Amino acid sequence: MVGCTAGHGLVPGGLRVWPASLGGAQDEDSPADPHPIAAGRPAIEQLVLHAGGWVIRPGMVYGDGGGLVHGLLTTKAAERGTGVYIGPPGTRWPVVHVDDLAALYLAVTTRAAPGTIWHGASETIRLDAIATALGRGHAASWPVPEARAELGLLADLFTRDQDVSAAKTRAALGWAPACTSIVTYLTA
Repeated sequence: MVGCTAGHGLVPGGLRVWPASLGGAQDEDSPADPHPIAAGRPAIEQLVLHAGGWVIRPGMVYGDGGGLVHGLLTTKAAERGTGVYIGPPGTRWPVVHVDDLAALYLAVTTRAAPGTIWHGASETIRLDAIATALGRGHAASWPVPEARAELGLLADLFTRDQDVSAAKTRAALGWAPACTSIVTYLTA
């Protein structure tokens, strides 16, 4: 757990517990269907919830030089001379800027009821669109077997289509992300 307020613990969940999208956006009440990397995560979330804590499930975090965008996707774009996404185009992921995620943590710890789940996603975007922004208008697929040889199970995670909604979080907590476009952020 990271942080405590008035006896309530807070644990970050993450997009690895969201099921692959099957005909609609996954919201805070959607059942978990974790990627093997996070197979134990739903049990941890349940322990936190039953103890009166909060679970925040952030999308892929970007900004200030951290996260998978900077640590992996930007590096691969520089190595290959073009933006890179894994597998076929069209895979969607939720994303959130680190500053907006910090605002969500504050909102949860000051306004949320105990034992609740919150989604931290400012938008859901295609990974090939992120790659195109990083490649200054150009992107190419990194074949899954090749990516898997270098990244292991993480490569398969990048092929998991996830359409995620944070509408409940926004409405209930008044959370309003300021950075709502990763492409704008990356190309500014």
